[in-house]
Amino acid sequence: MFFRLPLRASNNDIDAGAGNNTISVTGSHTGDITTTTGSDSVTVGSAALNSTIAVGAGQNTVTVNGNQLGSISSGSGNDSITVGGINNDIDAGAGNNVIGVSGAHIGDIVTLSGNDTVTVGSMSDASTISVGDGQNTVRVNGDMLVGSSITDGNGSG
Repeated sequence: MFFRLPLRASNNDIDAGAGNNTISVTGSHTGDITTTTGSDSVTVGSAALNSTIAVGAGQNTVTVNGNQLGSISSGSGNDSITVGGINNDIDAGAGNNVIGVSGAHIGDIVTLSGNDTVTVGSMSDASTISVGDGQNTVRVNGDMLVGSSITDGNGSG
């Protein structure tokens, strides 16, 4: 299923269901984007506060070109999640996940078992990155403020 929404998609919920879905919002999105099983591709210009992007199990790609002020979650599978600006919460599930945030990470990033790579521009006060069991790589390219934390699969930081 293919969805392409106009420049600004305010208060629009999209439920694409199962299958290999492609969803593209060229501007700011307010609301929920949901898929279930399948290899999905979701691209939005930016996501407003309290917006959610939830993709199910599969090889998923989620791209937010600007700020992502809501949450992103993905089920099991080898997922790629990219945020071009400020990021809030990401729960990537199990699999070999690649997460990139070019701006400041201000919430929680969680992955489960798998060989994950997480790269963020910086970490604000009280932000966390928690990666599950596996051969994981975490990079913070800028400041990591006091109160922020990184925890590996064994519970150590």
